[in-house]
Amino acid sequence: MKKDAEENAEADKLARELIDKTNSAESLIFSIEKMITDTPNIPETGKKELEELVFELKDAVSSKVVAMIDEKMSKLQAKSGEIYQQMSSAQTDTPTDTSEPTPQDVEFEDVNVENK
Repeated sequence: MKKDAEENAEADKLARELIDKTNSAESLIFSIEKMITDTPNIPETGKKELEELVFELKDAVSSKVVAMIDEKMSKLQAKSGEIYQQMSSAQTDTPTDTSEPTPQDVEFEDVNVENK
């Protein structure tokens, strides 16, 4: 039994690595798809690129090749980070609305309710 465990240790290690990569990839796919649907201000070209990379990562996961999953995950993470940066800089470039009144300090009188 111990001999069998030693013989299968490498196969078990590879299987575990594939499972871990698959879980990470599926988590990334979920979060990117959620970002695409929940974020209205993603540029259309960026959205298409992300959808294409998600599709490629799904293919890599179904192929069960760890190196391919790693490669596609890296590409998707890089592109999503790039798009997030573009969206962040676009938000900071837009001027803020200053038409709202600003709060002001006012004087008040402390009324003692007990002395009526």
